Amino acid sequence: MSIFKKLSSWVPAVLFAFGIFYMSSRSNPPGAGLFEFIPNSDKLVHMTEYFILSSLIYFALRKAHNIKTNKAVLAAVLIASLYGMTDEYHQSFVPERSMDILDWAADIVGAIIGASSRYKVRIEK
Repeated sequence: MSIFKKLSSWVPAVLFAFGIFYMSSRSNPPGAGLFEFIPNSDKLVHMTEYFILSSLIYFALRKAHNIKTNKAVLAAVLIASLYGMTDEYHQSFVPERSMDILDWAADIVGAIIGASSRYKVRIEK
């Protein structure tokens, strides 16, 4: 596989990670209060974001680097979880935002479910 194709496999994951960073850089991101009537709805948002991110990372690892499925799941979860940790730390510098360990826990859960679901879909094909 050419270097261009390998790099292009990472574009969706990198763009999505930039999107997460952009939204977490805002003091009051659009849609932040959309589901405030649901207790802890922000945790569902975190889980969803990292479900998608880990799925995209898994795809890039499998396609660009031909990493075995179980190792790709583990690597995708680790990469997404570490990104979530750095994003939570980054939020501690944003006005009206704060670092929250429970948000990071939701990131990890979403990453595990996302990468694992890609694995399950691959096994069932």
